[in-house]
Amino acid sequence: MKAVYSIIFLTGFVVGINKKPVAQEYHQVSAREKSLAGIATCLSGGWSVFGNQAGMIADTNLQSGISYSNYFLLKELGVKAAYVSLPAGNNVFALSFYRFGNGAYNENKLGLAYAKEIIPGFSVGFQFNYFFIRLPENEKSPGISVLEGGIQYRLSEKLQIGAHCFNPFQSGVNTENIRYKLPCLFRLGTGITVTEELSLFFEIEKDLKQELVLKAGAEYRMLEKFRLRAGIAGENNLLSLGVAYSFSKLTTDFSWQYNYRLGNVPSVAISYYIK
Repeated sequence: MKAVYSIIFLTGFVVGINKKPVAQEYHQVSAREKSLAGIATCLSGGWSVFGNQAGMIADTNLQSGISYSNYFLLKELGVKAAYVSLPAGNNVFALSFYRFGNGAYNENKLGLAYAKEIIPGFSVGFQFNYFFIRLPENEKSPGISVLEGGIQYRLSEKLQIGAHCFNPFQSGVNTENIRYKLPCLFRLGTGITVTEELSLFFEIEKDLKQELVLKAGAEYRMLEKFRLRAGIAGENNLLSLGVAYSFSKLTTDFSWQYNYRLGNVPSVAISYYIK
């Protein structure tokens, strides 16, 4: 949509005159995370490479996944992502990538992640990212290295806590006219297993430049291979729903977020256990 690009370019021109910073968003990628209103610190599995890398340690199989999100039903505001994870004993390695945008303007993040179980029930993980932006006025795509990492600790069979930090050094991408500021995010959450079928999740998120965000979500295993999810977040009264279905080595997730100011964000993700 040309109107979307026009707004982006006009904003860049106006703020670029004084070399002022422009804030960039931290993009949620996992459909499961989106269906729980952005909660990620206590989730586990391969998609944790995009949320809290410590959660990758739960995987014992080589696996990969792809996802697509469509912000506000505009094709120019889509997020495409993929990952591959490889467990090795008490260690897990993963490679991930996502792209936001289309055509002349896009934001990209390439990540190399590592997770390890330090002691039973306690794991740590971190990821080195290379974030770069394609702009129509630049011949090259400027980029910057960004660090993130987190921990998870299982206090009991029914209670787990997790924490994650993205971009603790407040890195940003410098272009000829604009400095793109990446958010510095701190998140702390807990997961509670109420019954074998029902789990509850709670999380607080703090961007150094924004207000504190409270989140709550629930996941219900309706059948052995079928799950229902829902969540709510204080930021703009975000509401979310999701379903997941597993078949053999394949898992498919669908999610739908609604922001009363901006609209709808549908997402789909597919992951496959290779062995």
